[in-house]
Amino acid sequence: GRLGGAAGQALRADRIAAASLPGWWRDAVAYAVFVDRFRRGGAGGTWREPARWDRDFRAGGDLAGVVEALPYLRDLGVTVLCLTPVVTASSPHRYDAVDPGAVDPALGGEAGFARLVDAVHASGMRLLADVAVTHVDHGFAPFRDVVARGEASPYWRWFLIERWPFFAGPDPGYRHYQKGQWREPLLATGDAAVQEHLVAVCEGWARRGVDGLRIDAAADLPLDLTARLTAAVKAIAPDSVVFGEIVPPGLERWTATGALDAATDFASQELQLGWLEGRTPASEVAEAASRLGFRRGGDG
Repeated sequence: GRLGGAAGQALRADRIAAASLPGWWRDAVAYAVFVDRFRRGGAGGTWREPARWDRDFRAGGDLAGVVEALPYLRDLGVTVLCLTPVVTASSPHRYDAVDPGAVDPALGGEAGFARLVDAVHASGMRLLADVAVTHVDHGFAPFRDVVARGEASPYWRWFLIERWPFFAGPDPGYRHYQKGQWREPLLATGDAAVQEHLVAVCEGWARRGVDGLRIDAAADLPLDLTARLTAAVKAIAPDSVVFGEIVPPGLERWTATGALDAATDFASQELQLGWLEGRTPASEVAEAASRLGFRRGGDG
């Protein structure tokens, strides 16, 4: 869904796995902000409702708008602010990075992000950056080089290529993100050079002063790479948290091994929603929750 005006999605940091986690995360109240759809700086908190809301529409929310909303968020009890990606990208959601190492000038650029980091910390809150690591936009410079030069490109092995030249459309000649999204080529995350690139991207956010990262689609990475990204961030910011999006059940594979500090738990979420919506009897929820707890080494 979209986040309009000062609305947002309140989340509770969950599934703490390691005793070494910083204290600020243990009782965190996290608030997710879809930056483009949140608030525009200088608008006085007002939001002009557009004629349409679709995935390609840019509403114009920016980092200055997030700064202006900090007193409101603090009064709500928010302790951790989780931004959607703020990189230069093709779409409003910005999970399709054109330049994964740069803050989009349309949002306020590097200076705007630095002001946000300072303002969040001055408010007594923490900040998480969101990083997409499995795919990029077809405008990503290394991919453009492959399009132009084929196997002569030094980035040829960065992508999962089936044939070249490529063709626009559902069967472009390379593997891409989800069905029909051929504009978002997948990265070959097992390649050493790609892994170095991803480490550098994560290190860049840690050096900007964020308090941690959300790794998008973390379950699609090699487990050792996930652990390497976490270690790289913590080498720069020891008090940080690396939180992963884990869709399949069995998140303990990532959290219990230290590859991630914490992760989404969609299996437990679905149980709770099923009970709240009347789809799943309480007895079935309890039994399923007990099985999950047993798998994770809990008391159940």
